[in-house]
Amino acid sequence: GAKLHLPDGNNLPAVFLHYDCPYYTVATLAKVAYGAVPGAGATQASIAFNPVRMMKANGSMKTYSSEAKDDPTMQETLISFRAYSICLPLKNEAMGVIVRAFPPPPASGS
Repeated sequence: GAKLHLPDGNNLPAVFLHYDCPYYTVATLAKVAYGAVPGAGATQASIAFNPVRMMKANGSMKTYSSEAKDDPTMQETLISFRAYSICLPLKNEAMGVIVRAFPPPPASGS
């Protein structure tokens, strides 16, 4: 996600953009299962939450490395990490979803 930079001096919380938000069926407001292909009548929603009311649990970490002796071109040692974590609400409050319902097109001949 990308962070929106707001002008200095405001009291607004940080705002982040994420392009993989969930889909909802507009008629029923039911969330489309993660990974499922959204059907007709589904729209991508916006999510909002208060980070003060959330918690992050760190899980496992995987380390990847390659030594300089194995890299004759660049002769550099590389190391990288993959950290697994999850963010969950402390309580089922201070979060919401905005589902935008587009009006139906006008009937032909109107």
